[in-house]
Amino acid sequence: MRRLAIVFACGMALALPLAGQGIAAADTWAGCQGNTCTVGIDRVANIIITQDGQRIPLNLSNVNVTVPACWMAPNYTQAQMLAALAGLGQAVKGGGGSPAELQSVSKYITEVRTNPSSNGLWWTPEYLNTPGGLACLANLPPWVWVPTGQAAPAADNPLTPLQLAELAEAALRVPKLKLTLSPHGKTYVNLPTFLWTGNPALITVTATIPNYLTETVTAQPGTPQIDPGTSSATPYTDCGTNGSHYSAGSPQVTGAGPGSQPDCGAVYQAPSTAAPLGYTMQVTTPWMITWTGHGPMAGAPPRQVGTIQVPVDEIQSLNNGGT
Repeated sequence: MRRLAIVFACGMALALPLAGQGIAAADTWAGCQGNTCTVGIDRVANIIITQDGQRIPLNLSNVNVTVPACWMAPNYTQAQMLAALAGLGQAVKGGGGSPAELQSVSKYITEVRTNPSSNGLWWTPEYLNTPGGLACLANLPPWVWVPTGQAAPAADNPLTPLQLAELAEAALRVPKLKLTLSPHGKTYVNLPTFLWTGNPALITVTATIPNYLTETVTAQPGTPQIDPGTSSATPYTDCGTNGSHYSAGSPQVTGAGPGSQPDCGAVYQAPSTAAPLGYTMQVTTPWMITWTGHGPMAGAPPRQVGTIQVPVDEIQSLNNGGT
């Protein structure tokens, strides 16, 4: 079984740092069981995730999306494959490998050398770092040559565009809400209170399998849902992606007096006398997810929930008719 060969190889410490971008993560190994010797070049999933242009980590062993436990992906040029196998042969020899192991490596080097073309890439197994991912390797070939412009055989289980997009969606991280109000610090009964969420207008996450496939998902905040924290208040939700359409210092905000309404925020009809810290306003923002392909995605869109305390005071006046 291939899994047993991997265990044997790991015991001989045959993981090699190989030349070329991204290849250092490969596990190049050889091992024998009975009369069968096996050579392979495996790699823990080599998927690059970026959010708004910055690379972010992805824990592939803990994502709630439907992806295969292992797959084939393009990883090596003809020259890189030969160099990898040559280095493996040296490691087997230096590590006291058996004649059968050395013969097996030599056989595979000869097989790769007979490849008539340099216009393409060797596809090798990649896998999730889970027991299922390791077991899955037994069902994949050690490598497959795919000429440029051709697709890998479907039987070799390449990742689909939708699966890669769902991985990008799983990696998406929306920022925490940064709620701000105007008036800041304290508001008053019947005075319009404007709200901003601090959200960006757009987030993009891109997942890439180098030399093979790239998919991008786009997240856009929806209309905030506002719970003022008391029934003695009226919420207003004509909001933009960042809350109120007006800036905090604009005339529409600074000139808004009692009896007027905010486009996004609330108007309180009673002071927060019974709540020393103020009413707890809760803001919920759903996000809408799209991707570069077509059709629904499996993941649930993210939602942000944040709270802010709103002390509400009351300005009392006495009208005695001028007497």
